Amino acid sequence: MSKKFARLGLAAGTAALTGALCTVTAFASSGSGSSSGSAGGMGTVGYLIFMVLLFAVMYFILIRPQKKKDKEAKAMQGALQIGDEIVILGSQGDYEITADMMADEIDTINYELICMFGARLPRIYV
Repeated sequence: MSKKFARLGLAAGTAALTGALCTVTAFASSGSGSSSGSAGGMGTVGYLIFMVLLFAVMYFILIRPQKKKDKEAKAMQGALQIGDEIVILGSQGDYEITADMMADEIDTINYELICMFGARLPRIYV
């Protein structure tokens, strides 16, 4: 499983957990038979603290790692020079990218992916 899909699974799990927490707090606060809104439950300050903590958790789980990855990618792209050789499909050292792996990333089939490459990319077979 790719890192992208693992991250999406983590996001879905976190969203499900968040939904469960919101549901539990909603039932807990509306469970009292009192007619006044502030009697029982967490109150406005409690909900504000909960939302701040929720945002902090989302930031450290989702936003911060993605920004770090984007920063590394920009640094790598900035270091490329004209004439540098890059491998789109194939293997280089211990790392290998197959057409099936790339097709899975963009939700298509490998034949359609190979047909996307145009005449600008010289095909070199090894």
